[in-house]
Amino acid sequence: MKKTFIVLFVLILGINFSTKAHDFFAVNSDGDTIYYVYTNTNTVGVSFQGNYANSFSNEYHGDIRIPDSVLYNGIYYKVISIGLAAFSDNTLVTSIILPSTLTGIGQTAFSGCSGLSKITIPQNVGNISSGAFQNCTSLDTVYFNATNCISMGSSSNGVFNGCNNLNAIIIGNNVTRIPNYAFYNCSTLTSINIPSSVTTIGINAFNNCTNLITINLPSTITSINFAAFMNCTSLKNINLPSSLISLLNNVFNGCKSLDSVIIPQSVINIGSYIFANCDSLTYVSFPNSINTLSDYAFQNCISLTSLNAPSITSLGTGVFQGCRSLTTYTLPNNLTNIPENIFLDCSSLTSIIIPQSVTRIKSKAFKNCSALNHIDIPNSVSIIDSYAFDSCSSLSIINIPSIISYISNNTFRSCTNLDTIIMNRINPPTIASNAFLNIPDNVTIILPCSSKLKYLNATNWSSFTNFKELSTCQYTINVQSIDTTLGTVTGSGIYPFDTITITATPLQNYSFISWNDGDTNSIRTVIVTKDSTFTAIFKQVVYSNINDTICQGQTYPFYGNNLTVDGFYSHTIPASQTKDSIINLQLKVNPSYSIEIYDTICEGQTYTEYGFNTNISGLNTLNFQTTKGCDSIINLYLYVNQSPTTNIQASICQGHTYSLNGFNADTSGIYTLNLQTYKGCDSIVNLSLLVNPTYTIDIQGEVCQGKFYYQNGFFEHMPGIHTRYLQTTEGCDSIINLHLSVNEIAIPSNLNLSNIANYIELNWEGDQESYIIYRNNDSLAMTITRTYRDSNVVEGINYCYKIKALEGYCESESSNQECKTFLDLDIITDNSFKATLYPNPTKGRTTLRVEGLNESADVRIYDLKGRLIRTLSINQAKNELEIDVENLAKGVYNIRISNTTTNIIKKLIVN
Repeated sequence: MKKTFIVLFVLILGINFSTKAHDFFAVNSDGDTIYYVYTNTNTVGVSFQGNYANSFSNEYHGDIRIPDSVLYNGIYYKVISIGLAAFSDNTLVTSIILPSTLTGIGQTAFSGCSGLSKITIPQNVGNISSGAFQNCTSLDTVYFNATNCISMGSSSNGVFNGCNNLNAIIIGNNVTRIPNYAFYNCSTLTSINIPSSVTTIGINAFNNCTNLITINLPSTITSINFAAFMNCTSLKNINLPSSLISLLNNVFNGCKSLDSVIIPQSVINIGSYIFANCDSLTYVSFPNSINTLSDYAFQNCISLTSLNAPSITSLGTGVFQGCRSLTTYTLPNNLTNIPENIFLDCSSLTSIIIPQSVTRIKSKAFKNCSALNHIDIPNSVSIIDSYAFDSCSSLSIINIPSIISYISNNTFRSCTNLDTIIMNRINPPTIASNAFLNIPDNVTIILPCSSKLKYLNATNWSSFTNFKELSTCQYTINVQSIDTTLGTVTGSGIYPFDTITITATPLQNYSFISWNDGDTNSIRTVIVTKDSTFTAIFKQVVYSNINDTICQGQTYPFYGNNLTVDGFYSHTIPASQTKDSIINLQLKVNPSYSIEIYDTICEGQTYTEYGFNTNISGLNTLNFQTTKGCDSIINLYLYVNQSPTTNIQASICQGHTYSLNGFNADTSGIYTLNLQTYKGCDSIVNLSLLVNPTYTIDIQGEVCQGKFYYQNGFFEHMPGIHTRYLQTTEGCDSIINLHLSVNEIAIPSNLNLSNIANYIELNWEGDQESYIIYRNNDSLAMTITRTYRDSNVVEGINYCYKIKALEGYCESESSNQECKTFLDLDIITDNSFKATLYPNPTKGRTTLRVEGLNESADVRIYDLKGRLIRTLSINQAKNELEIDVENLAKGVYNIRISNTTTNIIKKLIVN
């Protein structure tokens, strides 16, 4: 009855809270409350409690059994799904039994169920969403019975991510396919047995199972989908069944421990990147059924040394890229294109045979094949793309076919060991400026006959310096004279491509005119590129010789030319086709001499040299005529030196001597010297001398004791005379004497504190004008008396006092420091204490009589201005104290008797 009551109560609560994320909840046969949401008319899914997944924590705990149906409001609902985050972070759940009616498990449904160790996936489940069991850290075994599950998880999040103890996956015998992403990122899984009922392994099914070592594939498998075993880095070998038809892209990509694979005859399709990044793979055998190696099939298989692929007819891009251990490979005979990147970075590849069927070598096909030392490019190749042989640093010889018309950018860049290029094309192919970048200009280039000159003049070929035609290339050069009676020739012969010299020598009274091709050089060089004939043309010559002179600056007319310089000139007058008249002129130009003279005289003298008679500064000119009739010019540049007077202003310091410029003077005044210049002219120097005095200044200074005088450059604190030496603007010494006096201020002494009724009284001794009172190191007050009452005090507080004396602007050092704790004597004064003075008034002496004194007391005498006159004391053992007032002036005085319990003032009249 009690259990029935609980169920009814829960049902009532479910109805009342139907607006929450769960539509209702019910208790299963084990007494566990399960929360549900409607999924269809007659179906429900399991949900969490509350509005949000984290509204409650651990609403499920212990062993949970999900029923296949639930009764609610008289209707049976079939349970078909576990909803989004239904059991998320329920850490107290230890086991879950899922019903056979289940068809789907939602995203993060059991995420974070850290107490869950085992789970069975029922046979009708068709979809398990991402992260369904993620971070189930205790989950070690999964029983997978979903017979036709299509999808599990995604590329961004697997179903079992973070299940760090999952090491056993049991696949049921009725399962027909391993779903996409089924066991993605199950990094602790070491082995798995796939039953014979399975025919398909889905996309990324075992991707990133990094500890998977062995897997048993049954003979029923026909298809292994994309990246199924990608990054299974511990998988060493795998037996592919004979039933297998297709291996899709990336199936074994990143299986770094896989060392060999035999692909069965049944396989007809292999995808791209299938064995990419399999670091340990050394051997792969392909069946006859495979005729294509797809793109990047063996990319970065750094250990691959051999490949058995007898029926391959087609190769994809980058098939062997990065296969650093591959030394040789036989390309298919019917291959037309060598694909892009196919052998890129195959650094151990030493040789390759390119079949005659190839017409194009694509970009980077052999780039960085640093061990490749020889390659024959067949005549069928018409295109070599950019970077095709870039950095093939061991390649020593290349043979470029005749049908290649263009060599692209960087095709043979950095082939640093290349010493021979064989060109089979007569007309140079067009090449990019960097086609042979980093190859020496003196590399040997073998050319076909009659092509060297074309290469020498071709753009980007002309930079090479070592062209050689084939040794079989020979050319006949015939050199002849138009008439052997006029002149002779040399240079005929048979030559290879070379540069030769031919000559034409005229006989006496004949001259060489030109060669038949118009060249007018009798000795000339000829580049041998073909069979050629050269004919020398000669003429008879009649000579006329003329010798003549002109003066510099004149012109000589010669057959239309105006000659102005020395030399040999010739002019030919054609008389006929076989005869010339030559006029030869030997011309001499006599110079017009120009002489320049620079000289000086003194003021008042006359210059009479070289025919001159002048006393004027400047340019003076005379014209003469030489024996040749040409003018000669003398230019005199005359300078008349003045008799200068120099005035000097100078100053010296008192006690010094001026000794510059020949003077020797030590007093102020004007001095004169007559000197002679190096030209022999008089010069007068006037000196105006000023003697600057040396100053002495006396300064009187005064400082307080302990302070420094720091004016006029001094920094002194001791009394006496202090001296500084300065320098004036004229550079003379100046003396400053400081007469320093130090004002000494006597330090107040005998500071005494008294606890009076409602203040602390301070008394001290000193003779200064005024005083500063310090309490607890802070300035408290200034007074001209030697007593002070501090009434700003608090019962029970300790106060410390110091006194400084002031005299003018000087301040003394601090007195002794005294401290006292203030006590309110009004409270503690003993009423039994009495004091009397007698006689009072008095002239010379008075006696203080006390009663009830319980301890020694201070007795102080003050005048009416509050100044402390005298301090005495009375012992508790004595009742009387005689006080001498004979030296006190007439007037009224206060006598104060005080100790820790007493504070009484009595008046005393002195007359």
